[in-house]
Amino acid sequence: MGVVFVAFTLDDKKIEQLHQDPPLVWRAYEPNNKTFYLSAIGANNQPGLIARLFGAKKIKVPNPLPSFQFSEHEKQEIDLDKSWDGINFCLKQLLPPTSLNIFESGTEVGDLEVGYSRATTFTSQEVMELNQLYQSINEQQLVDTLQPQKMHSIYPTQFWQEKTPDLEEYVREHFIELKQFLQNASNHSMGICVIYT
Repeated sequence: MGVVFVAFTLDDKKIEQLHQDPPLVWRAYEPNNKTFYLSAIGANNQPGLIARLFGAKKIKVPNPLPSFQFSEHEKQEIDLDKSWDGINFCLKQLLPPTSLNIFESGTEVGDLEVGYSRATTFTSQEVMELNQLYQSINEQQLVDTLQPQKMHSIYPTQFWQEKTPDLEEYVREHFIELKQFLQNASNHSMGICVIYT
């Protein structure tokens, strides 16, 4: 259990659709589970008879439900487990404070809670920028910036109390995965959607 970073690729057109109709983020993230989408549009909280007599309107449920057709390069997913906040701490030691940041930047998808926060998106152009930034950092550089004495507020706090070989390897492996994910997304002009689950 706990807060986990998940991101998946989408083309720019679909990302634009999410911002036009935020509940669609559930159809992109969980395309085979209609429950979350129906809840997001209010279909599970239909007004009763009395409320309708006083003017409350029934929520219209699209029929069929909206769905996406994904290309072969979309819906490629990465799960950074609980390494994400530690990686973010390290990246902030190495990059200018104005740099694009996969963990803190991005455009929020409406005001809809998806998991533990609002989903955020990055366009294909922003993904290219992220990729260039993160490819400029090697894994050892990143690991060298781990500073347990300064990481008391980094989630989850018990992870970062001591700089051990296992911790270094955990961070290193997930940063390599992140770089590979961004490289592949950039190679195929994909944007990404980020969710904390």
